[in-house]
Amino acid sequence: MNTSMSNAHMGAASNEDRTKLNSLERTLLLLPLAGGAVFGLLPFLLGSALGKLSGFPGNDALIYRLAGAATFGYAVALFLGLRQGDWAPMRSVVIAVLTFNLASIFAAVMEFISGDKNIIVYVVLGASIAFVAISLWLLNRHAGEGPSQPDVSPWFIRFIILGTVLSAAFGVLPLLIPVLGARLLGFHGTDVYLIRLSGAASLGYAVTGALGIRLGAWRERTLGMIMALIFNGFSFVACVIALFSGEPILITLVIAVASLFVTIVGTIAYQRKGQL
Repeated sequence: MNTSMSNAHMGAASNEDRTKLNSLERTLLLLPLAGGAVFGLLPFLLGSALGKLSGFPGNDALIYRLAGAATFGYAVALFLGLRQGDWAPMRSVVIAVLTFNLASIFAAVMEFISGDKNIIVYVVLGASIAFVAISLWLLNRHAGEGPSQPDVSPWFIRFIILGTVLSAAFGVLPLLIPVLGARLLGFHGTDVYLIRLSGAASLGYAVTGALGIRLGAWRERTLGMIMALIFNGFSFVACVIALFSGEPILITLVIAVASLFVTIVGTIAYQRKGQL
């Protein structure tokens, strides 16, 4: 009897441990956190100057800052998730990291096909491969811990659908038609690799949003919401800077309005725990 009770206790403890991030997982997740911070803040703060310093044309400062805003959202979510230490809310972030870096690998391959040999492409490719491996390992380790049923309001789900559609549009188009898409919106479209990376970052938000439309209680959505708030809040600031810097006006205003709307509504939703 004592043996059976001991086994049951050990099984319960083991199951409880799987809901938490262990020390190895925390250490590995520091890598994409650092990547998100560096590749997020530098483009956002330096704009097109970063491109020129890195050997790219360095046009379209707004695209650089939007790419930085999207990437920095990952870093903030990972930081908060590591502080909390729970797997459930980190699941959506890890899926976003996986999507972002798979798309980044595609962007690097396309650069190699076009003949670009910039060292930055190799650096980002190496980091992306490492982050994909980390994400897959984490998702496989916690494979039996799927999301729960949603406990949020229908209006919040509609808000998620809107955000998912916008993220998908700004993810897929820059990845597949970077030059044409940029020029149609009034940009130069010369920094092709950066345009594709901005699409890769946005695609991560779209995939996690799509997965969260039907599944996931509020507790499992908190970090994803913080990611979106950081992305859109910083995007609005980037648009304000662009409006005073001679960037294309129409698309800048559209992005500014959309990002401000998502930031305001998302903040309300976060404060009300998904009950819009």
